[in-house]
Amino acid sequence: LLVVDVEPRAASEQRLCWDGKRLVLGTDGRDATVLKGDVRIFEPRTLASVASRNAGANPSSLTCGAPVLGATWQATVDLSTTGHGLAYLVGFDTQAQLTLSGGQVLLGADGGSGQLLRLSAAGPLASFSVNVPADANLCGLPLTVQALHLGGVRPFALSNARDLLVGF
Repeated sequence: LLVVDVEPRAASEQRLCWDGKRLVLGTDGRDATVLKGDVRIFEPRTLASVASRNAGANPSSLTCGAPVLGATWQATVDLSTTGHGLAYLVGFDTQAQLTLSGGQVLLGADGGSGQLLRLSAAGPLASFSVNVPADANLCGLPLTVQALHLGGVRPFALSNARDLLVGF
């Protein structure tokens, strides 16, 4: 539970509390516009989320948290699962399931927004960090991320996918 003191407005003292799901605004009632001990609860409509999805021969090598507005989103790809040396992380706006000839399954596709994320990092544990802007226009944005394992051994490999929802 995060408690934040807010500068007094008029004659009342206000406090904000955030428990990760709800914002609670409380006052001490010294303001004529509110009742003594008035509490207001706000629940954001879109909470950030992440879900794992996989298919075929794809290794479960991609892990990440939920993308929270105004925070840093982090992801890792464990390249030791395949022996490759480089991870290429891509993000698209649409979930997919397209089986390729080698048994790998592509789990994200361009639904009209284009490629929304493209990063690369070396392994064996490739780490990624992206600052998510505190922009309410991004709230509710769906994103499917998947890693491509490259370098060192052949053929390439595709990781599991993580289906993300940008939010609070």
